[in-house]
Amino acid sequence: MRATLQLLSKASRAPLTSKQGNKNYYKGTGSHPGLGSKRTGRHAVGKAPYIMMPERMRRFVVPEGLNETDLKPYVAANVRFDFKNDSGWPMANSKPTFASKRQGLFGPNGFDGHYYLQLGEHFKGIKSESAQTPQEMTSCAVAIVGVGLVGKQVVHQLTSPALSPLFKIISLTNSRHTLHLNPAAPSLDGQTLLSLLPPSSGPLPSSSAHPAASYVAANPTELVKKLAADARHSKQHTILIDCTSDLSVTELYPTTIASGLSVVTPNKKGFSSSADLFKQIVEAQSAPNAGLVYLEATVGAGLPIISTLRDLLKTGDEVTKIEGVFSGTMSYIFNEFSKPASGGSAGPKFSEIVKIAKENGYTEPHPADDLSGSDVARKLTILSRLLSINPSSLAALPDLPEGYASLSTETLIPSALANIASGEEFVQKLPEHDAEFDKLRSEAEAEGKVLRYVGVIDRASGVVKCGLEKYPAAHPFASALSGSDNIVAFHTKRYSQRPLIVQGAGAGADVTAMGVVADAIKVAERQGVRVHL
Repeated sequence: MRATLQLLSKASRAPLTSKQGNKNYYKGTGSHPGLGSKRTGRHAVGKAPYIMMPERMRRFVVPEGLNETDLKPYVAANVRFDFKNDSGWPMANSKPTFASKRQGLFGPNGFDGHYYLQLGEHFKGIKSESAQTPQEMTSCAVAIVGVGLVGKQVVHQLTSPALSPLFKIISLTNSRHTLHLNPAAPSLDGQTLLSLLPPSSGPLPSSSAHPAASYVAANPTELVKKLAADARHSKQHTILIDCTSDLSVTELYPTTIASGLSVVTPNKKGFSSSADLFKQIVEAQSAPNAGLVYLEATVGAGLPIISTLRDLLKTGDEVTKIEGVFSGTMSYIFNEFSKPASGGSAGPKFSEIVKIAKENGYTEPHPADDLSGSDVARKLTILSRLLSINPSSLAALPDLPEGYASLSTETLIPSALANIASGEEFVQKLPEHDAEFDKLRSEAEAEGKVLRYVGVIDRASGVVKCGLEKYPAAHPFASALSGSDNIVAFHTKRYSQRPLIVQGAGAGADVTAMGVVADAIKVAERQGVRVHL
């Protein structure tokens, strides 16, 4: 810092710092043209132009290689560097400058241009070691266990033009065989993939006609081990999609998640069986580098029921009650059963509706599996447990140690038919009990109501139950339903006047697969895959 020529005579009387000096002090480098001998040129004699003198010009020298460093050309004045031997930072090769010794800003070895370049190389090395980060991932690997109606639809949807760049199917497993596909091979269309997996009734192929395919006997435990090892090697996130209804597969979820694989599934059994298994699944998500879990399709097929519940809870809403028609089969049966009779005749018979539902594929092979109410009980168990793991000031819900079996569930199976093993025999004998269901319908009609099989989670009373209920004709459960639709109402503090209602098709392979694939997309997005849809 030096005084201007105009105030040079007073320079000794004023502080010589930029903080304390007044505006008449020049804070440059001394190369200003008006500051005597350090002017940048000279005037020529006569009318010649001003002559610039290179030796007097300011020069800014950039250290060699600085343009290749990843560091930004900025160092804050108040940053203190304390480079100890155990700090992990590279030690500078250059000697400390006078300023660094005096102020202690840059550590014992200084901070000049050479050290700046050293830092650039240091951090460039760190970046190269972790180049395959989730933010840079372009796709996820997918292994599908269970290639039935839903599993096949999942394959077709994942291999569609919109999603094939985001997902690479590397394995398909049915009840007897596992097909492994070379991840480095080009992606195949859905039909070709499915044709490579032999039917479970056939023998294990000894060789493959496709160079990218190989076969082993189905073993979910070994499959999880292989997927985890391959994922660690490839640095590509892997999603296990379980489209089975097998409890033994869900028992592998804790190990699968803890090993870094994500789980996406419509299989209800892992989340609605024993409390111990559910607890293990939840705790596995706390492991370092644990995978994710998405189970939207377990409750509403393609309907956003679980995601709606999660959004309500995570945004701080208080869910006071959940009620709804959770079974597409029960919805169809009682929508048809409640239709008014024509011409004064009696309404349709319960047994006839069940028979038609079975023929149309709306029921399980044994209709008693639907009429028992266990499917609704499993869905209520899942929702109840998701509610319970979130803090609430309301009454605690039942622990349900045995899962859905601990619920209060009303069965619609006549006691005389409870032990019939054959679905065909069950349908044949069901007409003997039509009078019992006719009576229930008549009682509801006398009150101006209709019958619906519903599930209820009431946090105010701490009750979780499912069974047959009566609803007035104006109620959404009575007036808004048709076919095999599901409908679920969320009563919350925010939605206290009118509940939040989710309604739509709650069954079918295509909509269930849609719910599964939508969850897979969420996993991919959370792993850093850019999804442009």
